Amino acid sequence: YMLLESLSMVLLVPVVCCFDDIQFADPSSLGFMKSLLIYSSRQKNLFFIGCCRDEIGDFSAWLDSQESGPTLSRVHLSNLNIDAVNSMLSHELHLTPRLTLSLAEILFHKTLGNPLFLRKLLESLIEEGSLHFSIPRRRWTWNTDRIQRMKVSDGVVELLTKQICTLSKDLQTVLKIASCIGGSIDKSTMDLLLKDAQIRSPTVAISEAIKKGFFIEMESKINFVHDKVQQAAYSLIPQ
Repeated sequence: YMLLESLSMVLLVPVVCCFDDIQFADPSSLGFMKSLLIYSSRQKNLFFIGCCRDEIGDFSAWLDSQESGPTLSRVHLSNLNIDAVNSMLSHELHLTPRLTLSLAEILFHKTLGNPLFLRKLLESLIEEGSLHFSIPRRRWTWNTDRIQRMKVSDGVVELLTKQICTLSKDLQTVLKIASCIGGSIDKSTMDLLLKDAQIRSPTVAISEAIKKGFFIEMESKINFVHDKVQQAAYSLIPQ
């Protein structure tokens, strides 16, 4: 508490703390969060943001059960609508919304506007050549009929699993080992685990995983970009 208050006083600006994936929090962590929220209610320069998924855990019920604490505002984030998908494609492909609308309609119906599903599907289309940059036309182009006919996985985890299966054996091993540890892994711990994994170059494999968007490197840690990626990698480990 004192650290957060001191920071806000020294910086002379409000301090905002974000807690992600609260749906996985255990009772002790929720108790700690409650004490932080109660403390922040008496301060004018401390703010907390919590992110959770409605379909997992019971965080909403936990919030409702709190008798004391600050006033809470809830913002429900739904999947992207067709206009948002088209705006995303227009931005990513550097084309006008009029040109990307036909592609947006197809991808919207295949992903139902799930942001992670949509991004991974785009990566898959680029890898297989259905979406590519045309040098003669100097713009991104796509095969509408081919994309329309393609069979898409029932969910993002299944799509991620298929993508992981196309990677090199070394990279698959890195992802599987990391998935057993958790969403965040110390680099030193990862190095120790990979020593006996018969990987030719662990450093290269980890760098490739970061480059391909499975990991995010943060100082001394390696984080999965999303818990769905960790789930997909873990599902490939034989039971």
